[in-house]
Amino acid sequence: MGGRALIGKCFTRRYDKEEFFILVDEVINKMKEVFVGNIALVPAVRSKSSFGDMDLVLAITEEENPVEILQKLFNPELILSNGGVHTFALKELQIDVICHKPENFAVALAYFSFESGN
Repeated sequence: MGGRALIGKCFTRRYDKEEFFILVDEVINKMKEVFVGNIALVPAVRSKSSFGDMDLVLAITEEENPVEILQKLFNPELILSNGGVHTFALKELQIDVICHKPENFAVALAYFSFESGN
């Protein structure tokens, strides 16, 4: 959410639109293999021409440990957690996974789309 959480901690760069959406598909498809709940890209980003990060909203149950699962799925060198947001770098792009209870998924997705300033 802003693409700045990993500055000075690991290398990230801006992605152009085409390469960004290829990575979005790859990340979401991989996450869907493991996570039970809904996963979606914050929709407001579609109008941008380049991206400093990828914001995903994830519906997660209390039984799931997102940090543990993300570590196993993507093996990042670092995962930063701030409340329900877990941030890591993948292929030089900052990924922010915003976790919410399944019953709050639609509201969270709408909220973060509006709040993203896009």
